[in-house]
Amino acid sequence: MSKPLAQTSSWKKSPWAVTGVVILFYIGVTLLFLRDNNHNFRDFATVGELFITKSEVSPVIKKDPSFNYLYGGYDGQFVYFIALDPLNARYYVDLPSYRYTRILYPITARILAFGIPELISFTLVLTNILAIAAGTFLIAQWFRKKGLSVWLSLVYALYIGQFYAFTHDLTEVMAYSLVVGGIYFYNQTPRKLWISALLFALAGLTRETTLVFPVILAIWLFWEELKTSPGKRGRLLLRPFIIGSAVVPTILWQGFLYLWLGNIGLSSGTGLEKIPFIGLINLFPWSGYVIQVIIFAVIPGLICFGAGVRYLLQGSREAQVVLLLINVVLFIFLLPQESLVELRAASRIMMGVVVSAIFCLPEVARKTKKNTLKIPYWFFVCASFWICASVLYLLTQLIYGTIIVDRIAK
Repeated sequence: MSKPLAQTSSWKKSPWAVTGVVILFYIGVTLLFLRDNNHNFRDFATVGELFITKSEVSPVIKKDPSFNYLYGGYDGQFVYFIALDPLNARYYVDLPSYRYTRILYPITARILAFGIPELISFTLVLTNILAIAAGTFLIAQWFRKKGLSVWLSLVYALYIGQFYAFTHDLTEVMAYSLVVGGIYFYNQTPRKLWISALLFALAGLTRETTLVFPVILAIWLFWEELKTSPGKRGRLLLRPFIIGSAVVPTILWQGFLYLWLGNIGLSSGTGLEKIPFIGLINLFPWSGYVIQVIIFAVIPGLICFGAGVRYLLQGSREAQVVLLLINVVLFIFLLPQESLVELRAASRIMMGVVVSAIFCLPEVARKTKKNTLKIPYWFFVCASFWICASVLYLLTQLIYGTIIVDRIAK
């Protein structure tokens, strides 16, 4: 009888098990979405008639008379257009240099589709499933090494921002799976630091806001080595330089976009506010959609911030805690008004907060008398908000008969 029990215990502690559950879940969501014969993989991109008819330059970006388009669509359509025709998609998007900043996800989908237009809507979804699986596996592997339950990685996989991004063909899924990889290898042996830098660099080419991670980690690493290795300047700069170099590909790509499109993509997107919470204040009195943002994004963010401040006051000097605080300040306190009008936008932007909170756990978990690690209550409270929002979203869409309600609402 001991062998089956051992096998059961091994299964419960396996990163592959939790990753397999996540893959099955997202495959199930995809199949559920496709169950209606009127739906196909293009619906994930929420393509709008306004943009697909904006030009006639591209031979592959064109209106399909048999497809039911929205009017304005959503951001995933721009990813889809770039994947279909990287050269001519600029004539169909709203802010070309900004949309082309996030180049890696559409190009990856195009490569997986071997450039075949009919397959690209499928490979966009496939790429995101693989990205969620990879991120979940690395977090589960990290937790197992640190003595935590691998099933805590479900918080990352089922977070509401993750779910929104997946069902709309958006870049955050791939970008933050690369961030997870970057943090994972950052905490390994110094010899693997270049792998961390490479993954952070790729994340920056997928979504530019992820560059907060390598920049802060490079500064943190420099400060830590300055205290422990005074007088060794050559060696002192090497490791921070490796991590900091992750920003170089994005800078070079921005230079190319400027020469090609005449504008710097980072200046075209929505900027952060200068005064904390001024975006929320300007929206008062709040609509039901803004209240959703407050409940499922702002409140958990404030809880994370309070926990981070507490750890600093208690003497914690972990890079993960600093990353958590900075992500909260940038992507919750200073969130622009345009991103606060709906949970779909706000939750995607604050994915860095969730990733930072997850990687804080091994450092802030307390040892019990049984020599096991106890997860702090604040994380369970935040996780409850994040996952509850996903459950409510899924149930709401099931009531409407589709995973993406935009087609009905608009």
